[in-house]
Amino acid sequence: MLRVLGGLCLLSILTTGVVRAESGKEPILRLGANNLPPVPPEIHTIRRDYYDCKGIVANWYLDVLKREFQFLEQSHKLQSPALVSCALALQHDVPLADGKYVINLFDNDEHRRQCIHDGKCRFARNVTLYARQNALQRSYFLTDYQSERFFQDCIDAGGKLHRGVSCARLTF
Repeated sequence: MLRVLGGLCLLSILTTGVVRAESGKEPILRLGANNLPPVPPEIHTIRRDYYDCKGIVANWYLDVLKREFQFLEQSHKLQSPALVSCALALQHDVPLADGKYVINLFDNDEHRRQCIHDGKCRFARNVTLYARQNALQRSYFLTDYQSERFFQDCIDAGGKLHRGVSCARLTF
């Protein structure tokens, strides 16, 4: 058992690879057989499936991610859109340690649909979850596209912020 997310929850990676929060009734991700969401994907592509987060990503965890995005937006001087809609991307043929799950946040359901169905995104607020060495690391990707500025930051299992780098590039 490890303390992550700045002490906000206790987390354990079960032998099945399922990421579960031990600080309440809800796991971070509600997954069924083979670590897949218990509902069909909203959209299926060759590289990934997209699911509406409702009932899959815990609300308390979405609140944590939104606060972390607000902090990163302020530090990078980006707009802070209201993040009220969410899609979980499950990347095919990618192991848990390499970022199988990506949580994408949007300002409304219409923007979510336009972005994942048509590739018409006004901004990106994505966090990739890396389950490594019994710990959870989070890579944040932020852009507003119009300014052509892109930012990537990693928060490791100890809550340390690594600026300008993806967790995929770091070894802990």
